[in-house]
Amino acid sequence: MSPKLSKPLSPGDVITEDMPIIHIIHNEYKDKYCDNCMKRSDQLKKCSKCLHMYYCSKECQKNDWKYHKNECPLYGRDLTSKLSTDNSVRIRLRLYLSVQKIPNFATKKYRLFDGSDVSLNDIAVKDNCLKQKQIREELDVFCKYFRAVGIDYERQEVLHWLSFLWTIPLLPIKSSDQEMPDPIGSGLYMQYSLLGHSCQPNSAIIVSKELSIQLRAMRPIAAGEDITISHIPLDLNRADRRKELAFWSIVCECDKCVHHLDRNIDYTRLRPSNLFPLNVFTFGTQLSDYLREVLNQLNIVFGVYHPQKTILLMAIVNKLSDCPLIPESVLNEMKADLMKAIDVTLLADNPLRILGIHRLTTVSLRDIKVRDKEVNVDGLVDYIEFVSQGLRRLHLRNDRQEVRHWFTFMYTIPLIAIKSSNVSQIGVSHVGDGGIGRGLYMQYSLLGHSCQPNSAFVFNDQTKSMELRAMRPIGAGEEITISYIQIYKTRARRQRELQWLTIVCECDKCVHHLDRRVDYQASKVIRFWPSREFSSAAQVMHCLREVMDELDVIFGDFHPQKTCLILRVVKKLFHCPERVVPETLFDEMKANLMKAIDVTFLADCPLSGRSPKTLTIDQLSAIEK
Repeated sequence: MSPKLSKPLSPGDVITEDMPIIHIIHNEYKDKYCDNCMKRSDQLKKCSKCLHMYYCSKECQKNDWKYHKNECPLYGRDLTSKLSTDNSVRIRLRLYLSVQKIPNFATKKYRLFDGSDVSLNDIAVKDNCLKQKQIREELDVFCKYFRAVGIDYERQEVLHWLSFLWTIPLLPIKSSDQEMPDPIGSGLYMQYSLLGHSCQPNSAIIVSKELSIQLRAMRPIAAGEDITISHIPLDLNRADRRKELAFWSIVCECDKCVHHLDRNIDYTRLRPSNLFPLNVFTFGTQLSDYLREVLNQLNIVFGVYHPQKTILLMAIVNKLSDCPLIPESVLNEMKADLMKAIDVTLLADNPLRILGIHRLTTVSLRDIKVRDKEVNVDGLVDYIEFVSQGLRRLHLRNDRQEVRHWFTFMYTIPLIAIKSSNVSQIGVSHVGDGGIGRGLYMQYSLLGHSCQPNSAFVFNDQTKSMELRAMRPIGAGEEITISYIQIYKTRARRQRELQWLTIVCECDKCVHHLDRRVDYQASKVIRFWPSREFSSAAQVMHCLREVMDELDVIFGDFHPQKTCLILRVVKKLFHCPERVVPETLFDEMKANLMKAIDVTFLADCPLSGRSPKTLTIDQLSAIEK
């Protein structure tokens, strides 16, 4: 019987999150991902004994050793070379050896989401599974291996655990690398053992990155209602579903199967490539009628929400966005439905989620309107003429008006400096910064300027990508803003630089001149903290309070540049005598720095996630090198 919960659930609610009991990485990815944590690394080290397992650290090798030590001797023997090529054999061997060799592995109790405690031994293997030809063939293969390498075994015991994996199927494991959307491994998850099947499921398993999976509600679930999932793909007709379910000895009694609600659905059409043949429509009414029919069929097949349904909705919206026949109101409604489906069925870092959201606001370079005033900026007209002449000398045909347009374009969406991972280069990228390079980023075209921005770009040195992060609480419906210029400048200098971009900033700091008393020269790195020594705690506290107040006025709650300056303050405090820096003050400053690092730096920053109490001067110095 399927588990029940005592509280009602809404679509998207996480019922449980689970980690695998055992897992393997598929052989084709063995030299790219760690066998324990499944994270990608170019610094993997092989197991020195079998030369088959790869680990990113000694800690990962140690954590995996309790499983690997039982199989390690087998990988070095020629008689078991099949282990190097057959993923199915490897995961089954690991399960069987763990049961036999690890104390309490099969009897350990796992707390499941309905409050029950279940061990591997408590899970009954389905009787009909024992008769399956495929399992019998697997049994013969394993018994042959065990005899060849001298492993004692009981045939009935081997049969039981092979059948076990047909009672609780293995789940795919995804990588955190967005370039690798396919599964890189598989794992055994205990929470799966409780879930009953339905072809109209009220929940679905969401495959996460690396090792965890989530079970989420796909429609409203009443208190006491059975939690169900589909053990098979839902985009199959009733005959094909029954054929697949027969393998699991399951007879589905949902309304869709019992009353054959999907008898009129052409399942071959429910493929992204076949879903919407736009070329057959000549009138908007034809398209609208067809769209209504498709959506009704998707509701019958998948229900209110389902990950497979979300993928198909993405394909529909993507095609409709390029169709002139669709009314704008209908398209906007479809986009809103897709956004809700994405929130319910996809994790925040899922590549398909990111792609789907981007497609809802697609903009081309031609769509961006060039600011008219930019054409008249002093010197720009002469520069355009100079470039046009240079192109002609190179025998490259060019339209002067076209050259003028694209040069002006660069003042509408200015180039952003690309930073290095060195802290001296870390921070939000600006139009005028030097950096180590320049790049044109489309997201920049959507953002307005403010000298009190609520967000900032953080550059990812490894992927050469930009992250846009909130720097303070942002209310729903509030405009997302960044600073187009460096904001540790006086109002007069900011206004001069913004004039070049034909921007008049109307933030409170500019309108009311809130920073009139800020000494911006003192905010420079070299002169940021007095070089003189402090003789009392009162002097330190007064200077520190003054500095922090000015940084709040200049940068707001958080900002990458502010974080770099706070880091330098904390370094200075390390060098102050203990008698002039109260321990409570020092701890408070370190805590503020660690919070700022978490907000404004990438997760791979060496200080990210560290405890303020363990912070040392060497750690601060290391990330500045």
